[in-house]
Amino acid sequence: MGSVGKVDVAIVNGKHRIACEVAVINTIKYELQNIQKCSNSGFDKVAVIPPVEKNLRKIQNCADAEFTLQQISKVYFIAPENFHLFLDSVGPAGQDENGQEKAKGYDVTAVIKQSAESDITEKKRTILDILSNAMKRKSKTKND
Repeated sequence: MGSVGKVDVAIVNGKHRIACEVAVINTIKYELQNIQKCSNSGFDKVAVIPPVEKNLRKIQNCADAEFTLQQISKVYFIAPENFHLFLDSVGPAGQDENGQEKAKGYDVTAVIKQSAESDITEKKRTILDILSNAMKRKSKTKND
């Protein structure tokens, strides 16, 4: 199912490779192929983000039935307004599984300064704008 190809949005840093699939819902089969494509492209996490909550559940239910537990364990079904929470849960790049900072294999002690509320709001807005633009492009392509 699916092939290696482009993803809608890729988030890549030193630790994480996250594919974001904007599921405008062509057909369930098509969306499942896109999830498989993202997984086959070497991403360690696949975020499926449909603009409509009802579609989120449809895709998730079919994916749960279609994929193995190992495959589905790296797929996250997320409402657009909750995407920033998903990113927060993944944690910053450069930390090991215990939350200890690593740089070129060495432990690093770092002091993390809390971002100002305006910075957090701006980051959330930027992420939502990127996802919104991807959804618009996908919708426009579908309608052409």
